[in-house]
Amino acid sequence: MKKIKKKTEQRMFNTLTRILDKDKLLKLESQIVYQDTDGTYKLFGEYSIKEKKQGYVLSKTYTHTVITFTELRNAVTWATLDKLNKVIESNKVLELDLQLSGATENMKVHDLLCKSTKDIDKRTVYLNKLTEDRVKKRRILSELDGYVAKAKAWQYKQFDNPIK
Repeated sequence: MKKIKKKTEQRMFNTLTRILDKDKLLKLESQIVYQDTDGTYKLFGEYSIKEKKQGYVLSKTYTHTVITFTELRNAVTWATLDKLNKVIESNKVLELDLQLSGATENMKVHDLLCKSTKDIDKRTVYLNKLTEDRVKKRRILSELDGYVAKAKAWQYKQFDNPIK
C-alpha cells in the first residue's frame, strides 16, 4: 500500500514539475501547508512542526529557532504570524500557549487533590481553585482564538491570490 502511495506521490510531483517552472514551485512552497509522510508538518517552506512526547516542536529553517507548543494549532498560528513579521502577536501566542499549559496542569493537580481528600474544607478550596483554573483556561483559549482567526484570514487571502 505504501509503495503504491509513494509511486502516486512521485508521479504527481513529476507532473507538477513539468507543468510549473521552478519559480512557480518555489512560490507555491512559500504559500503551502502540508503534512509529510513521516508526520511532520511543513509550512511556507520555512517551518516544520513535529509531534513529540512533550508537545509539538516547531523549528524554523536556517535559524536556531526551536519552540515547543502544547497544541498544534498554536504552533501553526505562531508560524503564520512569524511569517507575517507580526513579532508582538507571535510572542503573545507563545506566551498564551505557556499559560495554557500551566492552567491545564494546575487543573489536573487540583482535580486530583479534590478527589483524594476527605476533608470538606480542603475539598472546597480545591474546587474553588479548579473553577479558577477553568475560567483562566477559557480566557486563554478565547484570546488564542483571536490570533488563530488572524492567521486563518491571512492564509485564506493567500488562496485568493493565484500563483503567477
